[in-house]
Amino acid sequence: MTAMLYGQVAVNALMLGATYALIAVGLSLVFSIMRVIQFAHGHLYMLGAFCVFYLATELGVNYFAALFIAAIAVGVLGMILDRIFLRPLRGQDLPSMIVTLGLLLLIEGSALLAFGERDKRFHSPVDGAVWFFDTIVIPSERLMILGVAAPLIALLFLFVWRSKEGQAMRAVAQDREAAMLQGINVDWISALGMFIGSALAAAAAGLLLPIQVLTPAVGGPVVIKAFMVVILGGLGSIPGAVVGSLAFGALESFGTTFFGGYSSLAAFSAVMLILIFRPRGLLGRA
Repeated sequence: MTAMLYGQVAVNALMLGATYALIAVGLSLVFSIMRVIQFAHGHLYMLGAFCVFYLATELGVNYFAALFIAAIAVGVLGMILDRIFLRPLRGQDLPSMIVTLGLLLLIEGSALLAFGERDKRFHSPVDGAVWFFDTIVIPSERLMILGVAAPLIALLFLFVWRSKEGQAMRAVAQDREAAMLQGINVDWISALGMFIGSALAAAAAGLLLPIQVLTPAVGGPVVIKAFMVVILGGLGSIPGAVVGSLAFGALESFGTTFFGGYSSLAAFSAVMLILIFRPRGLLGRA
């Protein structure tokens, strides 16, 4: 029984960590490239969840196709928001905070009008469970989430560290002026970063849709956790966002199992203690 419990908790921690990483990596990417604090990131997550929900339930689109379409659609919306609202505010912390808070309220209010206040539930596209070593049983939907989220994170790392556009993103994040002098189109790189960050948030929302209740207010708690993870890992560090996500997922999973309703308090307290002794985060630069 103990082996089963710890095995399920560990898989749940990996699942949460991988999905948090999809959200937090996008948020960290936007901050490192644009130097904009994107409070509306969680509400792009919410739009991605609604997009998957209606495509799959109302239009009969295959779940994985709906996931892909939602990621592209929300990514394009992110590029539009960047062009209209965020591009003039690059490097300006306070104005960007005010504008993105306004966007948060605008998106949530529009979602309430469009989708209503009633909770929505989505049936998992996979059923059953998988047994490991005849002692650990893991729901198939959680393995599906982990099986999709982990390759997406790996592909992002390959893109950022191996592709020409990814190297340009890293250059812009390190020194915008020097990147411009090297002929890098900073506006395009910023828009691309916003597209990737928004698309990853939508993908995470679609993956978690079968195990969460969907409402227009779902983005608020998500963005709070995302900021905690980004700060824990190191603001602007993509590897730090992944490490912070895995750590936060483990804290939340084990906290829920052993502390019940106090799991969030336990997770946030642990994060605060880490930041007291290491203010720049786990992988942040001094």
